[in-house]
Amino acid sequence: MLHFLDSPELWVFLAFVSFVGLMGKRIWASLLVILDKRTAHIKETIRQAEALRHDAEVFLIEQRRLFDDAERQAQQIIEYAQSEAENIKKEAKLKALHFMENQERILEQKISRLEIQLTEELKQRIIDETVSNAESLLVSKHKETEQSQISISKALRMLEQMNIKDIAS
Repeated sequence: MLHFLDSPELWVFLAFVSFVGLMGKRIWASLLVILDKRTAHIKETIRQAEALRHDAEVFLIEQRRLFDDAERQAQQIIEYAQSEAENIKKEAKLKALHFMENQERILEQKISRLEIQLTEELKQRIIDETVSNAESLLVSKHKETEQSQISISKALRMLEQMNIKDIAS
């Protein structure tokens, strides 16, 4: 009956059970401490990861808000620039129109002055020509008159001479 006590497997098994019985509590306690530390470390890593994730989400939201704000500001700047460009364009058109109107008015004044000057010059020429023609006409009339008087005088003398001859005959 005690023959099973001769089996080395039995002694190995009993040694193992004794070892586990005596050392199991300490090993189990050490193993639990190691597992508890590992669990605590994993929990801390998870907590840090969740905090980092939360921070990343907050950062992402903030960046999206900043991006949206920047987009809005860019759009406002573009709209303002377009508005200013339109205003500048209108002002330039008005200035050009005023400049052209001013130049037109100045040219009309110059033309008016030139018309008056030319009219005066033409009047003076006409007067000069008229006076010159009148002088020429008067001179020629005077000469004709003198010649007519001379001719009349000659004719009267001839008539007188003829009358004297007629009477004498």
